[in-house]
Amino acid sequence: MADDYVELLVKWTSKAKADAARQWLEKRGLTVTATKAVPGAIVLGTDKQIEEALSVSLTHGKRPTNLNVPEEMRNHIESITILKPPSYQP
Repeated sequence: MADDYVELLVKWTSKAKADAARQWLEKRGLTVTATKAVPGAIVLGTDKQIEEALSVSLTHGKRPTNLNVPEEMRNHIESITILKPPSYQP
């Protein structure tokens, strides 16, 4: 079975070093794309990659909407939100 992919909206703090946050996320195998809508990025990864990077479980029970920011990234990342997949209608 293929891994499910998850899209996250990662919002930088006002004093963030975006390059440091981006590198931290990419080092954990996540794909990071800048966004102009908010100071932050859209981050894409498999359930497993996100679980390992953020020490969270996405497979047991109801999937959370907001994820905890890892302690080491709290100076750079304000919030992490799981984006709902778009609904497709035929």
